[in-house]
Amino acid sequence: MCSLFKWPKTREDFWREKILGNVKRDQRNQSMLIEKHWRVCVIWECALRSQPPEKIEKLMKQLAEWIEGEGELVEFPEPSQNSQK
Repeated sequence: MCSLFKWPKTREDFWREKILGNVKRDQRNQSMLIEKHWRVCVIWECALRSQPPEKIEKLMKQLAEWIEGEGELVEFPEPSQNSQK
């Protein structure tokens, strides 16, 4: 999840079930696309929002490299850089 994500404070059970269901659905859909030889790119809002121009430029270069490459899946920022709140 994006580092900007925060669990809702109201109707917590509803939102937890919905959001975790969305995560599972996204993973399932990404796998299906990859099985059909699609390439998948996920860009989280936190990779762009309030970032200095240098960081956006770096992301654009990484994206261009991925587009020109052969990787199946890329995520910006990388999952290890995301923190769940």
